[in-house]
Amino acid sequence: MTVRKSSASPFWYFDFWFKKRRYKGTTKQKSKSKAQDCERRLIYQLEHGRDPFRASPLIRELVPQYLSWLEGNNKTRQHVDRSRRALKNIVARLRGVKTLEEITPAKIQHFKAQRLREVAPNTVNLELRCLRAFFKRCVKQGWIQQSPVEVEMVEGTPGKLIFLSDDEINPLLDHLPTWASEAARFLILTGLRLDEARYLQWTDLDLDSGELSVRRKPELGFSPKRKKERTVPIPPELTEELRCREQKTGWVLRNDRGEQFNRRRFQRLIPSAARAAGLDKQVTPHTLRHTYGSRLVMAGVDLPTVKELMGHSDISTTMIYVHLTSDHKRQAVAKVTIPKREEQETIIPFAASGGLK
Repeated sequence: MTVRKSSASPFWYFDFWFKKRRYKGTTKQKSKSKAQDCERRLIYQLEHGRDPFRASPLIRELVPQYLSWLEGNNKTRQHVDRSRRALKNIVARLRGVKTLEEITPAKIQHFKAQRLREVAPNTVNLELRCLRAFFKRCVKQGWIQQSPVEVEMVEGTPGKLIFLSDDEINPLLDHLPTWASEAARFLILTGLRLDEARYLQWTDLDLDSGELSVRRKPELGFSPKRKKERTVPIPPELTEELRCREQKTGWVLRNDRGEQFNRRRFQRLIPSAARAAGLDKQVTPHTLRHTYGSRLVMAGVDLPTVKELMGHSDISTTMIYVHLTSDHKRQAVAKVTIPKREEQETIIPFAASGGLK
């Protein structure tokens, strides 16, 4: 082990061999003793399997490699697409982070807090599980030496769905910009998923029959969940509103500039509008879809019909909407009664009456 100094630089340089490979470079230290300490640390890292001279791979390079690995190992298309969306959402919110080594527990915590204002805890946990699997595979493939952070799930309220009651809908809509209020109202009245509504075009609407079609649009990069296309009836009040719209081409729902509205902007607007309206619950865009499903069930619509309207692949998913408000429960219980006995007329036996007189 040796350090040397160049006459052309005030810094000391390290120069040593490790496992038949020569390492040399500047320590950026002007003190010889500090330069020697720096060299010792470099050798210690090499001895423990960490190469300080290896350039950190960029996240934008690792994600495609990971997705290719998933596809090449017989993972389902659904699994690959879910991982792609999850990692895209996470990377987009870890602003300024280019390598995995730059991801810290504080940044993950910031992601959780931001994401919980947009979606339900279960969705956040799904994305975190995809991130954890990504870290694990990166280590196994040798792309990184070790996982940058330990990914922990967020605490949720499993089994409990949040939906808007009748007296909460209008206050929420009133605190949204006009374009966002129209989009939120549309979601509540149709039960569409957010992207299904964003990619809806006027050619997908048949106002004469009062129906809209959710269908694949490969040219736009959109596909319904599990590629399941469906037809959804449009409520009469919404049909009339759509008839009165001046614009009848392109996107059905637009932002204030007449363009397809931004998903993330809408996801931020909904919870902030809920807080401004004084709603004491965690409201996200998906809450609007939950409201649609809940109102159908509370109106007495049978579950198989609700399943088809909402595009569920399994009726067990539809069962989560079997939750009722207190007033609805009281009305239901009031219908549970025991039939009263009919009053019988007192009949005097013929013999006891002394017969005919």
